[in-house]
Amino acid sequence: MLEPLVAGQIARWATFDFTQGVCTDGSYGSSLNWKKALPPASIIVVEGTYSARPELADLIDLSVLVDVPAPVRHQMLEMRSEADWLAMWHVRWDRAEDYHFSEIRPIASFDLVVTNPVSEQSGGSVNNLNKPDNADLIARATAVLKPVRVKDRLFGDVGAAVLSEAGEVFTGVSVDTAGWGLCAERSALAAMITAGQYRIVRVVAVWKDEITGKLHILPPCGICREFMRSINEANLSAMVITSRNRSVPLRELLPLHEWPPAELQEGE
Repeated sequence: MLEPLVAGQIARWATFDFTQGVCTDGSYGSSLNWKKALPPASIIVVEGTYSARPELADLIDLSVLVDVPAPVRHQMLEMRSEADWLAMWHVRWDRAEDYHFSEIRPIASFDLVVTNPVSEQSGGSVNNLNKPDNADLIARATAVLKPVRVKDRLFGDVGAAVLSEAGEVFTGVSVDTAGWGLCAERSALAAMITAGQYRIVRVVAVWKDEITGKLHILPPCGICREFMRSINEANLSAMVITSRNRSVPLRELLPLHEWPPAELQEGE
């Protein structure tokens, strides 16, 4: 369809025929009687989860991801689909979409990411933000810094904030004991997991120097990086804030993350 449009020609295709009901594979059939035609134009908008597939890269000038929280997407599906079909859809497509946006088209690979606003709510240690960005999360992580020294141990001197796929922000602080230590990132992630969420959109950890009073952004340690990947493979696309104006995907901090690793070839 795109090739004729890009070439300045009319594109023709058949629409789905929802009146036929659901096919055995969970999809809808096409209607040969409802053929559509679209004339070429200077601007063509292609919508859909897989409309920005790598195979179409030479036909797409600008890829845009509208990042909508999972609960909102699911609610929209429930409004237009029957319960039995919806259950089958989730079984078939949830993992496929997770794989698509983690391995094939990570969020960071899009030219533009539009964050859908989420209504502000609060409750306990979990809060929703309208448009959480780096500055918002840094401020949230800084707000929980309340260091307390017990003998030779310092508690709560590092704070972290995690933005989940559902648009909620979870915070946590570091806990350091003689026999066990917990980084602020894993403390915040534990709160997120307790709420039944496992997908990370963005994460940051901060530390304030007691002497200078200056705030520093800390990259996650190796254990935290692997922990984020372990709770959901799609978190390889999560953005790790490394400065006020810079974020990098977790996969770039875990360059050798494939498992099992490549087979050792003779002579290597």
